[in-house]
Amino acid sequence: VETGRDFYIEQRIRRKDGEYRWHVSRARPIRNAEERVIQWIGSATDIHAQKVAEASLRESEEKFRQLANALPVIAWTSDENGNVDWYNDWWYGYLVGRNGTTRRIFRCTQRMSREPTSSGPLLSGPGNLSPWNSGS
Repeated sequence: VETGRDFYIEQRIRRKDGEYRWHVSRARPIRNAEERVIQWIGSATDIHAQKVAEASLRESEEKFRQLANALPVIAWTSDENGNVDWYNDWWYGYLVGRNGTTRRIFRCTQRMSREPTSSGPLLSGPGNLSPWNSGS
């Protein structure tokens, strides 16, 4: 308030029934022609459901990471252009190796097919690991 800057805080507020809920409080100063603060306008919004959902998502992501890293296989995801955006520890261990050397890999820009075909594997493009095995 003393600085005259916008105010923002997320905090837990206790309701009259004793339950604590997350709220976001915001305030913005209203200034006169001389730029002096003459009034404040603010709000407090209950964001408890959002905070609970964010915590649940973090927990779910952590469970997924633990599961994916425990699998004794190379696992990854990629975008529609075939650019890898996530990989598990096994893939990292394969690419870097125990002695710290990095394997040669190619940049695949073809789209990754997720549909099985009679003429090829379920995963093609970046999912085909045979080109990666050619380098060491």
